[in-house]
Amino acid sequence: MRRAVLLAFVLTILPSLIRAQEAPPSAPARQSPALLAELNRDLWTPFSDAYTDGDAEAYLALQAPDFVRVEGDRRIIRTLAEYSTLIRRTFDGWKDRDEKAGISFRFLERIVRGDLASERGVYELTLADNDGNVERIYGRFHVISRKIDGRWRIAMDYDSTERGTVDRGAFLEAAAFDDLKSF
Repeated sequence: MRRAVLLAFVLTILPSLIRAQEAPPSAPARQSPALLAELNRDLWTPFSDAYTDGDAEAYLALQAPDFVRVEGDRRIIRTLAEYSTLIRRTFDGWKDRDEKAGISFRFLERIVRGDLASERGVYELTLADNDGNVERIYGRFHVISRKIDGRWRIAMDYDSTERGTVDRGAFLEAAAFDDLKSF
């Protein structure tokens, strides 16, 4: 009987004692503000500028040669060649309709290690016509980038509006583009 009580005690208490001696989980490593600034310089600023300027070629130059685009809402995966055709058509359509586009980014997560980066966030795409009408479209993105020949390039881009549920509130809750210390 004593043996059974002792065994029950050991099986009940021992795991707690072992867990108490384990190191607590460490805080996530802080991301290098310098690497985040490089990503902003090489990707996010030129990305926004290309939309503002209506320059499809400048935008497409930000993609890696083996780029993959995933459109979550439509359940479509595209290669760079397929995506390039779509982007040129989209930018040309804006010009034909005399619309001005703009895009802004805010971040939920930015993880960088050496020449690899994973960034998740929320975007706000604006389309304005000559009559002053402005349409705003919000969505979430996840971009995987890597440094190629000393410059960051987008290797994979996943977007989704989550069936239209992403809104301005979600956009504003994410960290600002130039907030390099929150990550």
